[in-house]
Amino acid sequence: MLLFERQSMIGRRFFACSAYRDRKLCPAYVLESVWENDKSKGQKMAKQSTTQLLLRSRELNQIRENILMRHDLKMKDRGFCHSCGEIFVTMGQHVNHKVTAAVGDNLLDEPSKILDPLDHSKKEAQYFFSEDSINVILGLLQDAKVSHVLCISCPTIFEKLKRDSSKKCLMLDLDVRFRQFYSPQEYLLYNMFNHHFFNGSQSVSVYEQFLIEGKNNLAVVMDPPFGGKVEVISHTLQTIDDEYKHLNGQNASDISKFWIFPYFMESQIVSNLPSFAMLDYKVEYTNHSQFQKGPQGRKQGSPVRIFTNVSLQKLKLPAREGYKYCTFCKKWISPENRHCMICNSCTSKDGRTYVHCDQCKRCVKPTWIHCWKCKRCALAEHPCMLFQERSKDTATAKKKKVSSPSPVTAKSTSDNWIVTESRNT
Repeated sequence: MLLFERQSMIGRRFFACSAYRDRKLCPAYVLESVWENDKSKGQKMAKQSTTQLLLRSRELNQIRENILMRHDLKMKDRGFCHSCGEIFVTMGQHVNHKVTAAVGDNLLDEPSKILDPLDHSKKEAQYFFSEDSINVILGLLQDAKVSHVLCISCPTIFEKLKRDSSKKCLMLDLDVRFRQFYSPQEYLLYNMFNHHFFNGSQSVSVYEQFLIEGKNNLAVVMDPPFGGKVEVISHTLQTIDDEYKHLNGQNASDISKFWIFPYFMESQIVSNLPSFAMLDYKVEYTNHSQFQKGPQGRKQGSPVRIFTNVSLQKLKLPAREGYKYCTFCKKWISPENRHCMICNSCTSKDGRTYVHCDQCKRCVKPTWIHCWKCKRCALAEHPCMLFQERSKDTATAKKKKVSSPSPVTAKSTSDNWIVTESRNT
């Protein structure tokens, strides 16, 4: 859980689920709120929910030991139940369930190809990278010259690294179903929104040992839910940084970080993590029609990008897909991007070629025109009065010199909650 505060009830803070955008979907949810001064109830709820999750984790680990670790079982002996999300050797309780028979070693090595993606948009929605995007991300890791990779909610990257044995990797994920495929030294049940390891000190020990082994050569690849709060995810990355420095010393090389997120979240990410910059590469997913090429996809391509603290000069993008090198910016850019000599930058963000506005003194989207009433560029049809009011509010705020919020305190744009503290109950 995280500590929240409603704008309409300033001063009355409460704990709520950090992982699910709709807290009613959390097993720990009850009709009453868990107020800040009533932690005992929240602790009881969290314990009940965690106990259920850990029991399921142990069941799946037993399946791994009884089935996947047995060398006498042949492919024809193993099946997978999609209804239960588990491997089996006899139909038994899986009669009338949706099953896949004769599960081969190739599927066991790539569980993302057999597991049904969780698809609740406000709970545990899963989207798996396309093969091209996987290869590009692996290439970026190679460019960053890392030997150890912490994979947070990106199982397809973990699968590829583990199969190729090119780098040592550790997977952190909230999907308990992976427990049956990987050992406790490979996969840890984890909540990225409050940096919580569900198996306690045992998992923390594995995680910390991995940070020590990866000294000076560690990368973090993270693919969070797009509805996740930027300030909370940023806080988790900063916590990993702090723990890494504590274990390896302040002189240890910085962790190379790769955060996959939509391009329109750039300002929030850079505001919370100033060392980050956005790559032009459009990340695609196999099971999301709009985030891939095709008739249902966006005309401008996938809106998903990679944000990183690695110098963009070191990272190469695939020329075969039309990406090119800008000699002015000294970085790889997308096919439609174009260097603006006035802005002295490659300005395109959303997959279209931006145009320069002399009045605004910056590049804007090609569908925008300059509005002399609003004194800014916007769509041809736009609410002038609303834009002007926003401009006045912005100017007033600047005059008051309001201090910026801390990394874990920010107003939500998707609801009326304010994260006030990133700590567990």
